[in-house]
Amino acid sequence: MASLPLARYLLRARDLVDARYAEPPGPPVMDADTASQVRTLMSKGFAGTVFLTTEDCRAEFEQLRARGVEFAEEPSDRPYGMDAAFHDPSGNSIRLTQLRPIG
Repeated sequence: MASLPLARYLLRARDLVDARYAEPPGPPVMDADTASQVRTLMSKGFAGTVFLTTEDCRAEFEQLRARGVEFAEEPSDRPYGMDAAFHDPSGNSIRLTQLRPIG
């Protein structure tokens, strides 16, 4: 059996990835009981830190601040991108994060 050149393997791998992962994955599905437990814990300030990702951290920061959200940290550059911090009414720490593209 003749071996295929590396470029051919890479093209086949790309085609396989394109075929299997054409659509991005959706959000995780949570049953009603689990969702209720998460809401209960969140309402007690049990979450610790929750990370929310966004395409534009500064724009989201301005929009949330205009709606009355008080931020503990304004958007700042980090090695992984940019983020800002605030707390929800239950005391959970929320980080609004814009990830820097890899590469």
